[in-house]
Amino acid sequence: MGTRKSKEKTYELKYTGWLTNENSPIYLHYGTDNWSEISECKMRKLKSCYKTEVTIPAGMTSWSFCFRDSNGNWDNNYGNDYWYTPTIGETYSCVEIAETEVAPKVTKVKKTVKKGE
Repeated sequence: MGTRKSKEKTYELKYTGWLTNENSPIYLHYGTDNWSEISECKMRKLKSCYKTEVTIPAGMTSWSFCFRDSNGNWDNNYGNDYWYTPTIGETYSCVEIAETEVAPKVTKVKKTVKKGE
């Protein structure tokens, strides 16, 4: 298991937007450097929202994000994307963001090799 660099920041996001009504898994799609570095992670379904943690690289002053479900529906804040700048702390009615010390869960992928390959 790797260690986090001290300057990286981990944030917890909670989403309650309209995609939660679609009964489909929801993914956080986010980017730094004006979308040049793009990542995506599946959110966990809770009783009142969908939740995930993300770690943002050191030196990033803001990051943009949107949400999608597995049916191809996107919530991108009406084409404006959602933005977060820690020093400003933007607020949206359907997104709650908090800095946390909880590191994101790392999923290990085990490669299975079939006999004869």
